[in-house]
Amino acid sequence: MGDRAPDRFLSALRRELRHGVLPVWVLESLEDGPSYGYELLERLRSRHGDEMAASASRLYPALARLRIHGLVRVYHGKDSRGPVRKYYELTDQGRAILPEIRALALTLRTLSGPSYGPTVRPVGLVAELR
Repeated sequence: MGDRAPDRFLSALRRELRHGVLPVWVLESLEDGPSYGYELLERLRSRHGDEMAASASRLYPALARLRIHGLVRVYHGKDSRGPVRKYYELTDQGRAILPEIRALALTLRTLSGPSYGPTVRPVGLVAELR
């Protein structure tokens, strides 16, 4: 397979993990307050790093799914410095489900046991749960 096979595998694994946890990261980020799309992408990049950064083509469908499930609401607002934007914020239901999501993340971390090893630095939700 060549020397690049592990790199390709890790790249694919990062992509799969990012897609799977994106809705969780969005809910956590919106816990800090309402945000418009680009700002939310920047929050996520700041919190989770460039390697796990989300793209707009993944963010907006995740936001739509969260809205359909009643966890996020959308409204239009104007920042004094810019145009009218579409803002996203947690609903009461979205805020209420966060502890359950965090408990699930803790359960997943516990199930993985010592496989993380001492050299892996937990980030995001897992780091907050330690």
